[in-house]
Amino acid sequence: MNKPSQLFAFVHIEKAAGTTFIHILRRHFFCRYVDVRPLTSKGPDDVFSYEDLVTYRRINPWISCIAGHAVRPFSDLGQQIPRIRYVTLLREPSERYISQFIYWNDRLGRRVSFEQFLALVAEQNFQTKKICGQPDWRKAVNLLSTRFFCVGIMEKFDLFLVTLARKLGVSKSRLNYEKQNIGVQGRSRATSLLDEYREQIRSVNEHDYELYRFVKSEILPDQAREYGETLEEDVADFVEHLGLSHSARAKARLDWISRKYYVEPITNQIRRNRGLPAKGSYARS
Repeated sequence: MNKPSQLFAFVHIEKAAGTTFIHILRRHFFCRYVDVRPLTSKGPDDVFSYEDLVTYRRINPWISCIAGHAVRPFSDLGQQIPRIRYVTLLREPSERYISQFIYWNDRLGRRVSFEQFLALVAEQNFQTKKICGQPDWRKAVNLLSTRFFCVGIMEKFDLFLVTLARKLGVSKSRLNYEKQNIGVQGRSRATSLLDEYREQIRSVNEHDYELYRFVKSEILPDQAREYGETLEEDVADFVEHLGLSHSARAKARLDWISRKYYVEPITNQIRRNRGLPAKGSYARS
């Protein structure tokens, strides 16, 4: 099977609007999109490899867009696919960190205290390590500046989508979505935790703060200048017309059927055969 000459790859950082963006990608790329996860235990456990992609392309030969928590810009994908186009979304570090903690307790049932969560090294500087594999914001900045097609932040999600649409050469309406309600209770808990633990959160996420600052002060302004003077106007127009058409909803339904009854059962079995857990976004989960 020939190597793909070009690939769109979303580096999905947890609790940074990635799930909403993935729904957009599923509708836009449709049958050319696949949610991916490691299918082999070789190499770093949490990294999706080119070998994994080869297997996915046997399942779906038309793949031109992938996304997943294990998609990383420091993997061997870039070596094998020089025209790979990475994109990602970051989030204000303290907000993302607290959101991850609440998710652990409310959705995963891990029942850890916030003090215990603060001591978990694996959760510290999480966004930086997603980009470069280690807590080094300068290396992460270098990768974002040299290997990424488009970078956004959750707090300016609509601006990210409008900018990305221009870079892709498509109408911004192609990246439309529906707004989701934000739980008031979760917001209140997050505010309370931030007020109480602000300094501790910052001390264990210093690299994430520096990385986020660089994206806001350097990368976003550069992308805005490249876009042109109509960016704010185009974002306002995009927000005014948010909502999904009947055809977009039909695509979403067909995508769900394909994932649940074709791709996921096959990849679950491949993971079992290779000694990995059937479910999960990573090799160890």
